[in-house]
Amino acid sequence: MGVAESTVKKNIDRVREKYEAAGRPAGTKIDLYRRAVEDGILPPLLPLRKR
Repeated sequence: MGVAESTVKKNIDRVREKYEAAGRPAGTKIDLYRRAVEDGILPPLLPLRKR
């Protein structure tokens, strides 16, 4: 994608700070994903189908 790892880390940290300021801490990447789903930014994962 042509994006430096340090840039990605900075952006993740900024998003975490914004959630923290809003009173919705997201300490892990999974927590960040959950917040994004709750806020309608990302779609939820589809459940796996049993065969």
